[in-house]
This record gives sequence, C-alpha cells and structure tokens, in this order.
Amino acid sequence: MAKLTLNFISEALYRPVPIDIIVPTDHMVMADQPLPEANKPYRTVYYLEGLEGNYSGPANYTKLQAYAEDYNVAVVVAGGENKWYTDSPFSGDYFVRFICKDLIRFTRRLLNISDKREDTAIMGFSMGGHGAMTIGLANPDLFGSILTIDAAYHQQVWLDAPEVPTWDLTTRKQYMTMLGVDKMEDFLGGQYDLEASAKKTIKGDLVPRIFCACGTKDGLYGGNKETAEMLKGLGYDVTWKDVEGGGHSNWTIDHALEDAFAWFNGADTFCGNLRFSGKDADLNAANFATWKTWYSVEAGDTSEYRMLPFTEYAKKN
Repeated sequence: MAKLTLNFISEALYRPVPIDIIVPTDHMVMADQPLPEANKPYRTVYYLEGLEGNYSGPANYTKLQAYAEDYNVAVVVAGGENKWYTDSPFSGDYFVRFICKDLIRFTRRLLNISDKREDTAIMGFSMGGHGAMTIGLANPDLFGSILTIDAAYHQQVWLDAPEVPTWDLTTRKQYMTMLGVDKMEDFLGGQYDLEASAKKTIKGDLVPRIFCACGTKDGLYGGNKETAEMLKGLGYDVTWKDVEGGGHSNWTIDHALEDAFAWFNGADTFCGNLRFSGKDADLNAANFATWKTWYSVEAGDTSEYRMLPFTEYAKKN
C-alpha cells in the first residue's frame, strides 16, 4: 500500500491544495487469495471529508486505507474547507470545478487509474456526503457511482439560517456567499437542490448508482433515509445500509466502509492481506502457520516467497 500526501496547484481555487492518495500498489496477498490483474488501471474513489475536517482526517482516523487495500481500490481524499463543496462567484471558491476538473485531471495524469466513469466513484462523509451527492448527480458523465455516509443534507438549514451564528457557526450571509446567491431561495431548483438535480439527471442517458449508509443514532438519520427513498422513487438504483447504534462518528464510517467498497468494486475482489481489516481477522499463531506463500503484485511480479510455518520457526529459534 502506498500513501501519498502532496500539494498541487488548482486553477479553480487559485492556490496549492493538499490531498491524500491511497494506492494499493504493493500489498501482500495470501496464497489462497486471487491476484489482482497486473498493471490494470485502478478503480478510484474520490473521497470528500466532512465539516471541520481536512484531507488528512480519513486516512488517519478511519479504516479507509485498510479497506482500499482489501478491495484493491485507489482513493483520493480532498477537504472542503467548510465550504460545502460548492462553486461561488461571490467567494471565488470553485470546489465543484476543483474536483471535477483539476483533481481528476491531475490524479489521472499522475497515477495508473482508470478514466472510465464506471470505474470512478465520488464518496463523502457528513458535509462531504452532501458534496458527493450534489456533485455526483450533476456530473454523471464523470462518476458512475455515488457513496455517502451520514450525509448532511442541509437545504432546509440553509433556508432557515439566522443572521447570527448558532450551532453550526455559520450565518445566513455566509451561506448565501457560499452558494453564490443574492437571496437564499435562489439556490432552489439548481445543482444544490438535491431533488431538483436528481429529477434532471434521471432523465438523461447516464445515471449513477448510489450507496447510502447512516448510523441509526445519528441525528441526520431521518434526512438520509428520506433522501434515499426519494431517489428510489425517482428510479435510481439505491443500496441502503443501516449502521446499527452508530452516531455521527468515525465508528460509523468504519462500520460502513467494508460494505461500501464491496458494493463499489464487488465482494469477489476482496483480497486479505497482512493488515487484514475485516471482521473475521484472526492473526493468531495457528492461522499464521498456514500462510506458506506470499505474492508481491507490484508490476505483475508473482514471484514466490517461501516462509516457514510459525511453529517450525519457533522450534529453530
């Protein structure tokens, strides 16, 4: 597994932007596991972080990197600077343009990742879940799949925003600036109005499939469930996952990620590795002794590496 942290200059944001990239280039596969196809471009998830977070949070505080390796998927993580992943001529922050043009163009030039829409997903947590849904629905030519976890669908919060900051520390004027509107109601019917955007996209030739997960104890559960049902009613292929007992937390993310990656890349693509993160992991001596052969899958190298069973190694040492 390779993890890259780097900056690149975004034309849309007019500044260098930091990102995390996770690429399963060199993980070790057990002898009884299938080998990933050598040199095949990786299927890729573009992951959007939530409010008050940045690009570094998901890989540091969740099992995102482990599941990316388990399912042989590349992940690119970006932050939204609390701007809800919108384009605004008022603030000069064009996050949709940053993701759909700058970020995708840069990472596809840099890495061996697929440029096919069916191999490209957009995913996010909380604010990032809202961003993933709005951006994914508006750009079905880029993203064949949309995945959300505990998405913060805040249209009504925006409409009801007060003139002074309250629980979310954002004023009505700040939201209007973020959305690029003179009147709050002006965003309705556009890209950031989920139902309006969904109705438009479902009529087109390209329609993304959708995975939604939410913790059952999350205050946003009702809004997530209603949004999923609305999308189903419009004709979208929606997979729903309840994370039992989960709140608005990294615990919920961890319990949704395995199903999310299996849904995106297929359960049959799972390849256990030395840092196996699945629920059935059991790295005790008995299991370790059965691991006779490892394979390096970097650049198609399938050379065998022989090792002694743990019990035999213990006897000799």
